[in-house]
Amino acid sequence: MRLEQLSQIIEIADTGSFSEAARRLFISQPSLSRSVKQFEEELGYELFERTRSGVVLTERGKLVLERARTVERECQHLTDELITGESPARPTLRTASLYCRVTSRLPFPITRYDGQPVMLHYHNSTSLDEIIGLISTLQVDYATICVLSPFIKEMKIRLKNLDIEYHEVSRSAIYAAVGPASPLYGAEKTSRAEILGQTVICFADYSGDLMCNFAEALGIAAQARGLIKTNNPKIFYQAIHETSALGLIAVPPEIFPEMCEYSDIRLIPIEDSEIYAEYAWIKLRRVELGKFVIEETASRESVF
Repeated sequence: MRLEQLSQIIEIADTGSFSEAARRLFISQPSLSRSVKQFEEELGYELFERTRSGVVLTERGKLVLERARTVERECQHLTDELITGESPARPTLRTASLYCRVTSRLPFPITRYDGQPVMLHYHNSTSLDEIIGLISTLQVDYATICVLSPFIKEMKIRLKNLDIEYHEVSRSAIYAAVGPASPLYGAEKTSRAEILGQTVICFADYSGDLMCNFAEALGIAAQARGLIKTNNPKIFYQAIHETSALGLIAVPPEIFPEMCEYSDIRLIPIEDSEIYAEYAWIKLRRVELGKFVIEETASRESVF
C-alpha cells in the first residue's frame, strides 16, 4: 500500500470516473487502473464496481475511502505543522442542503462548538440523489433535506440501507402561495379542486425524484391547467408575484416573510390535504463530528 494509492482512491470516488481522476492526477488512465488493481489484489477485494454511468464504491470500498480521507487529512496537518511551520488547519465542517431556502436556514444541528474557530463549507444541492451521494462518499459531513410525507418511509429505508442516519427536525403543511394577480388572492382557504384550475409552480428535483415534488404528492401534477417546475427560489417567488400562477410551498406562515422578498404574497391553507413536508438532517453513521455538538430539538414546532 502506498499513500499515492489512497489519494487515487479518493479522486476516483469524488469524480466517479477513472479517466477524470487520471486527468486530475496527471497520470494516464491505464497507469491509474493498474495501480488500483494492484491495491485491490493486495487487499483481497474490489474497491469499485463499474457501471454504465461510472464507477461506484463497493461496501468495503466505502470503508477504505473513509480511512483514506482520514490519512490524507493527517498528512496535510503534519505537512502544515512540521514542514511549513504553520499552525494546524482549522477544524472543518462540510455541510449541504437541498435548494429549498428553509433547509438552508434551519437553526440546527450545530448549536455549539467547543474549541478554536471552525471552517464551514456549504454546498447547495438541487437533488436529493446528489445529497445522498455526497453523504455516502464522505464529501460532506451532514446535510439537511426535505421529504414529503408519502415518501418518508421509503426514504428512511433507503438511507438505512446506506447506513445513513435520519434525524427529523420539523414538519410543515403544504400551502398555496398566491400573489395579487391570482384569483384566489382574497381566499382564506383553498382545495385541490380549486388548485386544478390554476397554473401551478412548484420546486422540483431535476432528477425527477418525487420525494420533494409537491404537485405530484398532492395528485394534481397531471390535471393542473399548467405546471411550472423550478429549483430556483428567486424564479419561484417572482413568478408568483408577477403572474396569476399559484405556488406550492411548505413553509410555516410565521417564518414565510423571512423566506420571501415580496410582502404581498399570501399563504393559503389547502383544507383537503393531509400531505406535509418533513425536514431532517442526515449523516453517515460512521462519521463522527468530533467537537461539534448536535442537540436534538425538543419540539418539532419550536424549530420555526
